Amino acid sequence: MNKVLFENTKNIDLVVVIPTLNEEQSIKKIILDTKSALSEFPDSWKLVVSDNGSTDKTLKILNEFSDILVNEIKEKGYGQNLIGSFKSINSEFIIFYDADGSYDPKNILPMYKQIKDNNLDLVYLNRLKKQEKNAMPFINKYFGTPILTSLINTFYKGNITDCNSGMRIFRNDKIKKIQFISKGMEFASELFIEGLNNKLKIDQHISVFKKDTRTQAPHLNRWKDGWRHLKIILSFLPLRVLNIILCLILFNYCLSFTLTFKTTVSGFPRIHSIILLLSINIFLQILCLIIFNNRLKFKEKFSDLEKFNLYIQMYKRSYFIISSAIMISIFILLNIYLIISWVKSEEFFLNLEIILRIIMFANITSFLIHLEMIMDDNTL
Repeated sequence: MNKVLFENTKNIDLVVVIPTLNEEQSIKKIILDTKSALSEFPDSWKLVVSDNGSTDKTLKILNEFSDILVNEIKEKGYGQNLIGSFKSINSEFIIFYDADGSYDPKNILPMYKQIKDNNLDLVYLNRLKKQEKNAMPFINKYFGTPILTSLINTFYKGNITDCNSGMRIFRNDKIKKIQFISKGMEFASELFIEGLNNKLKIDQHISVFKKDTRTQAPHLNRWKDGWRHLKIILSFLPLRVLNIILCLILFNYCLSFTLTFKTTVSGFPRIHSIILLLSINIFLQILCLIIFNNRLKFKEKFSDLEKFNLYIQMYKRSYFIISSAIMISIFILLNIYLIISWVKSEEFFLNLEIILRIIMFANITSFLIHLEMIMDDNTL
């Protein structure tokens, strides 16, 4: 914790936080615009620049302003930068936005009044309703952000309209109670997910999203950061959703196994149905492995959040070893049966039903072994 920052923000109504990383092209203008917007602010305020290791002239430019606080965060990442400063700020409200000039500081006062007068906990700027021309790439506007936002709303019962908004104001006492784990841009999604999980009152503020004023490439990596957003959304999945996925996997296996004993006039639809069900299960199992792996890295957090330790207790190493041993034994026996049947057959005809059953057991065995390895690495 930065004690100087903590003391300087004590008994302050609002702290404005601007995260920076090599922002020499835009930082001076955004600071001047912010101070201009705050000139009519009715309550006490402080301006904090949270720098994440700038190597250009950003820090030199900041030294020109004696009335702003600079907090340098060594841990790299957008999330690390913001969280590192939030921990040291002691004001009632915090508002943050990017230094690229795409968010107008004139929104500070109306967003402050909105959250305070309506007794809200979090207010974000919706960038999708009003935009300057070319302010946002087509794929981000119509695919990336809407899809990620829909996933958050579906899984966490929210009504968010822009999960990647980079301008938000919140009550400091509510956010300080939350343990965040995101290091990069995915912090934007985690803040909403945690807000919904903690029943915070959230609303939007609609304003014009401007074009980036810099000529340099943005810090956002569309595909890499998009994947990190998706991982954090999946990692926080409520227990009810995980139960549905696991039950669906079990149902698909039972249905597939049953279909191998059924006969039809034409085997074509039945066999393809089995293959489709198995393909769906492979996808769902990979999804589960990703979720389990990510959650178990932060098992203390998730135990507090939704008693995720019940799963950990359920899947102890001994259970995995026993299950894997049984499945491997069945797999070996089925292979022996297959080889004997193959050798005895004059036409060397392979029984497709037997092959599909072997594939099923092998798939289940692989899933259990991988899950055991994840548990072994993270918890045992």
